[in-house]
Amino acid sequence: MPGLLSHGRLIAPLESDPAIFTTLLHALGAPPSYTFIDILSLSSPPPNILAAVLIAPWTRTLAAEVEADEKNTHNRDATTPASAATDPNAPIWLKQTLTNTCGFHALLHCILNVLPPTPDSYERKSFLQRLMLAATPDERRGVLEQNEDLERAYMTAAADGQTASGLGAAAGNHYLAFVETAAGTWELSGARWGAVNRGKGVGVVAAVEKIVGEMGEEAARVAVLGLVQESCGWEGGLAALLGEEVGDGHG
Repeated sequence: MPGLLSHGRLIAPLESDPAIFTTLLHALGAPPSYTFIDILSLSSPPPNILAAVLIAPWTRTLAAEVEADEKNTHNRDATTPASAATDPNAPIWLKQTLTNTCGFHALLHCILNVLPPTPDSYERKSFLQRLMLAATPDERRGVLEQNEDLERAYMTAAADGQTASGLGAAAGNHYLAFVETAAGTWELSGARWGAVNRGKGVGVVAAVEKIVGEMGEEAARVAVLGLVQESCGWEGGLAALLGEEVGDGHG
C-alpha cells in the first residue's frame, strides 16, 4: 500500500502552529518533555532553545542556493547528503521528495538531531524509533513512504490547523530547521542536497536572526518556532493525537 510520502500523493502542509508541531512530534514517538514554542523575539529569545524552525518566504537567494545544489549533484549519490560524506559531525539529514512536506521534514530534522541517535531515545515501536533503526538512506526512505502510523498522525495534524491556509501552507513559504552539533550550527532543508554549516559557536537563534536580517522587507513575513525540553510524564503517542487505542499491529 502506498504510504504518506510515496510519489503521486497529494500532501496537505502543516500549519506553523507550535501546538500542532508538538502534538505530531509526540504522536510519532518523541518524549513528551520535548515541545515546540513560538519565538516571538529573536533578539530576546526564550532560554534553552535546542533547535529552531524558520518559516519564511521562498526568496531568490534560497532558490539560487537550491539551484546550485541541484547542478552539483551530477557526480553525487542522490541518497547521500554531501555534508555527511565530508564531515563525521554532520547532522542527520533527509531529502524532501514531495511538495508541501517541508514543515514535516523540519520537525524531523529538529528532533532527530537533538535527541541521542539511538532507538531508545524514542517510544517503543513508534515511527521515530523505526526511523532511527533504519541503517541506510534507502531504509529510511522506506520507513517514510510505507508507515501507516505516520500517515494517520500526519493527516490528522495537517487537518488540525486553525485556518484553511496557514503561513506554512501559503504559496512561496518554506520551512528551514536549525540544529547544533560539535561541528557547528547547521541549516537543514529537504529541498537542498545536504546540510549547510552556518558556523561554529553561532547558535541556532543567532543563525536564524542573521538570515532574517538579510531578508529586507520579507522579514515581516517570517515566523520562528523553537524546540525546548520541559519536564512532564509520558502522555504522548499516536493514541493521544487520534483519541483512540493503538495496538502493536502496525509494522
